Amino acid sequence: MTTSDLLLDAERLDQLTAALTNAGYTEPLPRCISEAEAEVGLYITGYIVPALVQESWTRALALLKAYALAGAVAPDIKAAAETALAELRAIAEGKRPGYPRVPGDSPGTGAWGSETKFEQRTHLDPTE
Repeated sequence: MTTSDLLLDAERLDQLTAALTNAGYTEPLPRCISEAEAEVGLYITGYIVPALVQESWTRALALLKAYALAGAVAPDIKAAAETALAELRAIAEGKRPGYPRVPGDSPGTGAWGSETKFEQRTHLDPTE
């Protein structure tokens, strides 16, 4: 994702860039985008989520981060980020059946030594 993928019109992008520059940040938008991509990735690990949906959530979180650095988050930016975070949390908690798990990636399988089976004993008898 690049700065142009944030879908800001020229005026809004200029204002945000100026505010970030005045606050002493250099090249913060790519950093905000990278952080948002990583955050989205953590929430959806193990789930199949369309790329465009991921991009939408990344955009919302990147804009929230950027405007927070600039010192003023617009209500529409905040609302979009809150909606994205709510959806991401629901996916991470397995509450969105529309996003299936990656095949072969089910929780609780593949533990250490999962192939080794032990005989169940109810007691230890030292004479055996």
